[in-house]
Amino acid sequence: MNEGLGDVLTLVGRHEEARDAFGRAQVLAGNADPISRSRLHRKNGFSHSLQRHFAETAREFNLADQQLSEPGAGGAAWWEEKVQIQLERMHLFYWQGMVQEMRELAERYRSVIAERGAAVQRAEFLKMIALSMLMESRFRPSQECVELATRAVAASDEANNPAQAGHVNFVLGLIELCHGDFGCGRTEWKSSRDGRANW
Repeated sequence: MNEGLGDVLTLVGRHEEARDAFGRAQVLAGNADPISRSRLHRKNGFSHSLQRHFAETAREFNLADQQLSEPGAGGAAWWEEKVQIQLERMHLFYWQGMVQEMRELAERYRSVIAERGAAVQRAEFLKMIALSMLMESRFRPSQECVELATRAVAASDEANNPAQAGHVNFVLGLIELCHGDFGCGRTEWKSSRDGRANW
């Protein structure tokens, strides 16, 4: 119950209250399974990330990783959590303009995400790689960057996740506009707006 409350409070921007709820959930979880403990640290980190508390975010993501330790008997759920931590860490690097760190993390986990990531995670991974290329190019993206963002939209469509679709389409629109594809960019931005309206 506290974790669900924390999720809702995060969505509405009441971050300190959300972290209090996640903290209560951690106390109640006690020695629960490592995936649950890891997930709560990650969600705490995400809440900090939305407020650009970069040091606190990194600390919580590190704790989330430590809770997971080795795969053991965790199976698919273990890998899904492990991948999600790395995707959110890439986002943390993005907000700090740490392109090299984004790319290094991406290379380290590329095959794991391709093999074990959920469709929504594969879409997020492609989007983050495209954003790293956009920043690296100083907002003069290559055709490869456009193609990666296009693949992210296709993967997001496969995942059928309305909460993600709007942002992935927005990123493709931004990259297309920076690439000079003005008609395509406007279309993608309209898709991202329509997706948010439907959600």
